[in-house]
Amino acid sequence: QNLITTGGAAGETSGDTNSLTGSTLVSLNNALAATQARRIAAEQRYREAVTGGPSTEGSTNSAPLRAQIASLNAQYQQKLQTFRPDYPDMVALRAQIDALKAAVVSETRTSNADRAGSLRQDYQAARAEEDRLRSQVAGLSRSVLDQRGRRIRYTILQRDVDTNRTLYDALLQRYKEIGVAGGIGTAVASVVDRGAIPGGAYSPNLYLNLAIGAGLGLLIGMLAAIVLEFVNDTIKVPDDVRNKLQLAFLGGIPVTKGGKPVDELKDNLSPLTEAYLSTASALQFVSEGGVPKTLLVSSTRPAEGKSTSAWALAQSFTRLGKRVLMIDADMRRPAFVTGRDKVGLSHILTDSSSLSEHVLQSDVENLWIMPSGTIPPSP
Repeated sequence: QNLITTGGAAGETSGDTNSLTGSTLVSLNNALAATQARRIAAEQRYREAVTGGPSTEGSTNSAPLRAQIASLNAQYQQKLQTFRPDYPDMVALRAQIDALKAAVVSETRTSNADRAGSLRQDYQAARAEEDRLRSQVAGLSRSVLDQRGRRIRYTILQRDVDTNRTLYDALLQRYKEIGVAGGIGTAVASVVDRGAIPGGAYSPNLYLNLAIGAGLGLLIGMLAAIVLEFVNDTIKVPDDVRNKLQLAFLGGIPVTKGGKPVDELKDNLSPLTEAYLSTASALQFVSEGGVPKTLLVSSTRPAEGKSTSAWALAQSFTRLGKRVLMIDADMRRPAFVTGRDKVGLSHILTDSSSLSEHVLQSDVENLWIMPSGTIPPSP
């Protein structure tokens, strides 16, 4: 029947019923049940009237007409024994009977229509009353459920309060017992000295940090310089040759700036020419016999100036009155190229030709050159 009940256990139902909202809800539920029963009965009567069922009221109103029809039918059957159906009196009697039947049908229809309209109004009124009561029951049900939830929450909170109160009483009692047993007193606090507001930040100290940083940087720089001095064993000054290599210093060659060293060597008064001439002069005192008969000019890496130095020393020796033969023994990157085939050191080593065939006169007096010759496949 779609009735809404208060639900819950027996205790909860009793509690809801005893409250004002619960009592109202019970009353509305009863009224809704009665209204629903009336609506069902009205709906059934209305459907019977619409489908054309028998009507007591219609039968009562058309009873005289039906009695007349029965009387006329009896007369018609009695006269039918004497007269034919097409006899005028018989035709008139049949017409009268048909008219009465039509009147009965019309009366029945009118009665049924009036009855159906009345029953429809009763059904609609019962349906509206049922909807109104159902809406009120739904609203009160929500209110009852809300009250029930609040009551449950209240019960839970009440239990928490009781539990906390019990714990508090137990702790308070325990505290009093400890205070009595141990002589616990209340500490009295007093202001000894009021704090002063500082004028600035205590830390960090910018100037102190800068001084410490500068000192540490200077110390680290000095230590790094000392370490590099001991670790770096390269030759920087002429004394390093004597101290580190235990050899005599013959001379220092300056670095040319701008032009090529070969062009600067053409100038007899250039610093580069003077440096090589000084080195050649120093070579005269390296041994008791003067300048060694054979000198080898080499380097640890390519393009360090060994060919230029050999050429410059050879020129310097010619200026000192020496006759010089310069042999280009660099088989990978020869510096002196003549353009002649089968002339040079590589050919002397591979065939039996004479030495004079491979020695060429240079444009410098008393200076001869033996080129490297053709570069071998695997020098």
